[in-house]
Amino acid sequence: MEEAEPAPKSAPRFIVPISSPGDLFEGQPAHFEATIEPVDDPKMQILWYLNGAPISASSRVKMINDFGWVIMDINQTEVRDSGEWRCVAKNAAGEAECSTNLAVQGKENIAYDSLQPQSLDRIREIEADKPELPEIPLPVFDAPVIVSPLSVQGALEEAGSAHLEAQFTPINDPSIKVEWLRDGQPIFHSNRYKMVHDFGFAVLDIVHLLAHDSGGYTIRVSNATGEASSSTSIAVEPSSGLILHSQNEQKAKAVEELEEVLHRKPEEILEEIKEAMPVFIEPLSAPIECAEGDRAHFTARYEPLNDNKLQVQWFLDGRPLKTGSRVKTINDFGFVVLEISPVYPEDSGEYTCRAINKVHIFRINNIIYLPYNFISMYNIEDNTNRLFSGNGCMRWGKFASLENGCHMNSRKTALAADSTFAFRCLPGNVRRTFCG
Repeated sequence: MEEAEPAPKSAPRFIVPISSPGDLFEGQPAHFEATIEPVDDPKMQILWYLNGAPISASSRVKMINDFGWVIMDINQTEVRDSGEWRCVAKNAAGEAECSTNLAVQGKENIAYDSLQPQSLDRIREIEADKPELPEIPLPVFDAPVIVSPLSVQGALEEAGSAHLEAQFTPINDPSIKVEWLRDGQPIFHSNRYKMVHDFGFAVLDIVHLLAHDSGGYTIRVSNATGEASSSTSIAVEPSSGLILHSQNEQKAKAVEELEEVLHRKPEEILEEIKEAMPVFIEPLSAPIECAEGDRAHFTARYEPLNDNKLQVQWFLDGRPLKTGSRVKTINDFGFVVLEISPVYPEDSGEYTCRAINKVHIFRINNIIYLPYNFISMYNIEDNTNRLFSGNGCMRWGKFASLENGCHMNSRKTALAADSTFAFRCLPGNVRRTFCG
């Protein structure tokens, strides 16, 4: 089904032409508006001309053409915007146009007009001369009178303080003047002299008295009518050049108590340690058998626990055992540990743990590997009697005898075809571990 072609549009026609915004001053906005038909012609073009020259949209000139409305706004007009403005509408069927005139009056470079005309009248009202107020006669106060004579309070000694006080009238005279003098010389406000006079009270405080503060002090109160004065004397008791006693006994005592607490040494508790010879309460334990590359772990327990001078020594076949990355020892709170990892055939032998203090030496033995006694088949009985002497039992095993020596018959030893045999005899009451 073919789509029907749209009906041709008619030629443009201005229903409402553009109108002149009138005479404007430079800087004022200008608004042009018109209506046109047809309103649904997407191919219609709207063109604007000023004195025959085309004008395009910019930051100052905004143009709108939407559904039959044609609008142009000028944000801030200039003198160059004056002239004939013409709007032209074009489409495939024809064109139409309308025009109007705009006059923009320029301003001088210096603005003489008020930016706020509504405020000018208020400014003139404020600046206008005011009628003078009638003079009010000032009140006349009586001459000052000292109601309470000058008195002194405080510790009149060097490094002490003095408080001088007096009362006077009238109390509501704003022009009254209060002066302090010492031996006829005026006293000025400072860090040691603090003066206050208010509502009929006059106060002079002297902080940290010195010997030269002694003398006669006078307060003089005056106004336009007259004056009054009152005097007293201060004798400051001087102190010696060296201050050998506390200025404040309570504070000094508190400082001593604090220092005593801070520097107090903790009470030493003397614990009487009875010296006793070391005793192994648990025998040295060791693995019965281990293969090369395994880990051998020996443990034992001893007493006393609180002997900090007790030493633990380890021996292998009577020689001091050397510790290292493989051989590690621990001695802590009655426990002794010897750990060998990994073990090698040369680690076989008799291990001895020895505990030493000032009283005694205690030794405990263990055999991780007992060297085999290779006994020839001709002297078995003689060697057996020499080894056991009637104690324990005997176990017999077969060994491979080679020309270069004797080797244990085990998984790792192969027998030669021409081997001869010997026997081994092991004591049955000895704890042993085979490392091979």
